[in-house]
Amino acid sequence: MRIRIGGRVIYISNKTKAIVIIALIIFGIVAGYFIKKPSSINIDSNASPINTQHPQSTPETEYISVHIIGAVNAPGLVSVPKNCLLADVITAAGGFTKDADLEAPNLAYIISQNVKIRIPEKNSSDKQWLITETTSSDLININTASIEQLTTLPGIGTSTAEKIIKYRSDNGNFKTIEDIKNVSGIKDGVFEKIKEKIFV
Repeated sequence: MRIRIGGRVIYISNKTKAIVIIALIIFGIVAGYFIKKPSSINIDSNASPINTQHPQSTPETEYISVHIIGAVNAPGLVSVPKNCLLADVITAAGGFTKDADLEAPNLAYIISQNVKIRIPEKNSSDKQWLITETTSSDLININTASIEQLTTLPGIGTSTAEKIIKYRSDNGNFKTIEDIKNVSGIKDGVFEKIKEKIFV
């Protein structure tokens, strides 16, 4: 076989012709493979999905007013978040004075509505600290109630009230209202009568 290139005649043997044809076939196959092969995209299956949602808005904190008097450094009306602890109210009122009875109030008491609080002094005989509350003003705090207050409960006479106060003095504050049954003279029958009228 001969090919004319630029006025020159080049002779190609049958063997060379076969090699050229084979090379062209291989080139075509390889080129076709890369043209048809899809692009590879690396996707991490463990990647976190993109969050397209807007962050939820936080409701505004509701505040209530509490009137606190007695053995605190800044008595008066304080504004505190609803459902805070009595300890937070005392902090807002400047903290305890040096004469405050630290054992009288229940610092973990939840303030859910407008109330009046009086922090008693150490030498005070009246240890009642929760003065008013809208929905439970008739409840008696068995950790702070006086004899007069305890005797307003059904089934509690003067003698039993004195035992309750002595129990508090000897053992510390009641942890739950059920603990009052540890006082001599208060059985299940009496407890059933007073359990809805007391708190700690």
